[in-house]
Amino acid sequence: MHAITFLKQYGFFLQLLFPMVIFMTNGKKRKYFLLRLLAVMLVTSPLYFLPNLMLHKINYCYILSDIILFLLSFFLYDETPFVLFFTSIAAFGLQHIIWNNFFLFYDSIPQMASLDPILLNLIFFLDLGITYLLVFLLMYRSKLKITYRPKQWFSYVLSLVVLLFVIFLAQLIPLVQEKWNFVNRLYANLAVLLCLIIQFGYPYLYDIIEKDRELSEEKRTLENMLSVQAKQQRLGKEATDILNLKIHDMKNQLNTIKHLHGQDRIDSIDELERSVDIYSTIAKTGNDALDIVLTQKGLLCNSKNITFTYIIDGKAFRFMKPTDITSLFGNILDNAIESAEKEEGEFRLIKLSCETKKDFLQIQETNYCHRKLRFENGVPVSTKKDKDSHGFGIRSISYIISKYQGKIKITQEEDIFRLFILIPCSALASIPHPTEKDTITAE
Repeated sequence: MHAITFLKQYGFFLQLLFPMVIFMTNGKKRKYFLLRLLAVMLVTSPLYFLPNLMLHKINYCYILSDIILFLLSFFLYDETPFVLFFTSIAAFGLQHIIWNNFFLFYDSIPQMASLDPILLNLIFFLDLGITYLLVFLLMYRSKLKITYRPKQWFSYVLSLVVLLFVIFLAQLIPLVQEKWNFVNRLYANLAVLLCLIIQFGYPYLYDIIEKDRELSEEKRTLENMLSVQAKQQRLGKEATDILNLKIHDMKNQLNTIKHLHGQDRIDSIDELERSVDIYSTIAKTGNDALDIVLTQKGLLCNSKNITFTYIIDGKAFRFMKPTDITSLFGNILDNAIESAEKEEGEFRLIKLSCETKKDFLQIQETNYCHRKLRFENGVPVSTKKDKDSHGFGIRSISYIISKYQGKIKITQEEDIFRLFILIPCSALASIPHPTEKDTITAE
C-alpha cells in the first residue's frame, strides 16, 4: 500500500477533487472556473504535511479531506449545499472503488508485489485515468448530475449511511483480520456502486417517470378533447333540430295569422317576432370555428332560459387551430352552462369577452355561482362522485392554453365565478391586430 501512496494526504485529496469535477460536469460552474480550480489545488497543497488523525485506531484524515472538499466546492460551483454535499460524498465513493479495483488486481497477481514502486504508481494512475475518462463520458453524454428530489431524501440519506459505513469498514477490516481479501473488496465496491447509482440514477429515473405521467395525463386530456369535439357535433345536430322546429312553428304561425283579425292577429305577430329572435344567437365573429361553438352554445342557453352575452374579437383567433378553438370555448361554455343551470331567474347569466390589450390576448368568462366552490392548486374541485371521469374540462382548457404559452386563473369572488385567460402576443406575432369594427357584440 505504501508503495503507491502518492503525495500522502494531499494525493488523496486530489483523488477526491478530480472525481468531484467529473461528477459536476453538468453543474453550474462559477466564473473563471479553471483559475478557481488551480487556486484550490494550490491552497490545499499543505495537506501533504497533515499527520494521521487517529482515534480508536481509525484515521480521520480521509473524512477531513472530504469535508475540506465540500467547503471548497462552494468556491467552484454555484449549486445548493445539498448537491455539493452529496457530490463530494460520491467523489469519496468513486475514489474508494478505484482503490479497491487496483488491489483486486494486486491481490490476484502475486507478481505485482515484486514490481518497482514507480511502475506500481504508473499502473495505479492508469487505473485512475481510465476510470475518470469512462465516468466523465457517462456524465457528459447522459447529462447526469445529483439533483434534489423532495420525495427521495430518504434514499439519499440511506446511500450516505451505506457509503460511510463501507469507508469506515475499509479501516476496520485490517483490525480484525490480517488484510482485505477478494470478497471484502468486491462487496465494498458493489455497495458503493449501488450508492452512486441511487445518487445519480434516481433523479434521471424520476424525470422519466414524471414525463411518462405527464404523457399519460396528456393522453387522457386529448381523449377528453376528442370526446368534447364529438359532443360538439351532437350539439350541432341539436342546434339544427331546434332551428328546424322553430321554422316549422313559424310556418304554422304564418298560416294561422292569415285567418286572424284584430288583437288575435297582433298577438300572433308578436309571438312570431319572438320566434325570429332565435336567429340573434347565430354568431358572426369572423372566425368560422368560433361562430359554430358560440351559435351552438347560444341555442343551448336559449333552450335552457340562460342569458348568454358575449363580446368577441374573432379575428384575434386566427393563430389558433379550429379544433383548439372548439375544445377551448366548448369546455369554457359547457362548464358555465352547467353552473348557470343551478341558478334561478336573473342569475342564469353567462358573460364572455375576448379582446387584445397591449401585448396580450385576454379571454374572460363570468357567471353567477351561489354555491361555495373548493379550490386545490387554483382549480375548483369537482363535486361529482366520479372525480376520475370529471374535471377534464379545466384540464383541457389548461392544456390548450399551455400550447400557446398562456396562463389561466380561476377565482370565485362572493357569488361571481370568473375564468381569466392571458395569451402573450408572441404567440400571435403573425396575426394582424383587429380593428374596432372587427369586434362583434351579440346578446
